[in-house]
Amino acid sequence: MILNLFLPLLLPLTISCLDSTFFVKMFSMLSLA
Repeated sequence: MILNLFLPLLLPLTISCLDSTFFVKMFSMLSLA
């Protein structure tokens, strides 16, 4: 029950963290290329 309340709050945070790390990896690969 509590997890259902926290899941919508944690989902955008995890997605934003994944997007930021993915962006950093892509940027580093492009700069090295």
